[in-house]
Amino acid sequence: MSMAAADGLSAVQRRADRPSGTLKITAATPTAHSPLVENYTRFSAAYPDVHLDIHLTDSNVPLEGSGFDVAIRGRVQDLDDSSYKARKIGQLQLCIFAARTYADARPRPTSIEDLSSWDWVRARPIPWARVAGPEVQQEPRIVMTADNYTLARKFVEDGLGFMVEAHELVAQDIRAGRLVQILPDKALPEIDIYAIYPANSPKDSLAHLFVDHITVHRGFPR
Repeated sequence: MSMAAADGLSAVQRRADRPSGTLKITAATPTAHSPLVENYTRFSAAYPDVHLDIHLTDSNVPLEGSGFDVAIRGRVQDLDDSSYKARKIGQLQLCIFAARTYADARPRPTSIEDLSSWDWVRARPIPWARVAGPEVQQEPRIVMTADNYTLARKFVEDGLGFMVEAHELVAQDIRAGRLVQILPDKALPEIDIYAIYPANSPKDSLAHLFVDHITVHRGFPR
């Protein structure tokens, strides 16, 4: 165990035996399909007197004045000043996937450039240059944009195009053959996942307890 994890575990062990109260968490909608769900489950089992109030949204909720204790973000964007802290809790690997019917109807791509003639169902506001690399000039046609993961995923399953999302969200469907990973050997960017919370949260607060717990138990890959 790393020193940081050991420190986190010690912090968890120093809490009161039966912490209680309500912890309000805001997170992106796709996290309902991610390893984060296991973190919630383990935390709730470990601290049954803590009421988790989880708010999933397709837009980022500003923390200032929101009443939320913790935000789970795919990037640090709420740290406009020193009033918030961010702790990295893991990483998710992006991948490109499509329905088998869509992929089979096209020549098998051998490079990211080959996708310029494909259709992109875009759910994340990710620039194509970040996905493909700055050297790739031609972008795929964006056939559909949806800020909701479940809706965009439905469009992909119906064969409208490919999607770029975290591999962990679709790994089981790829293994089962319901979806096809496109260019599986292409190294795509990783998304750093952070827990963001007020810097003035007391060390014995539920926010600290939750962040310490998910850091120690590592629901996300590192």
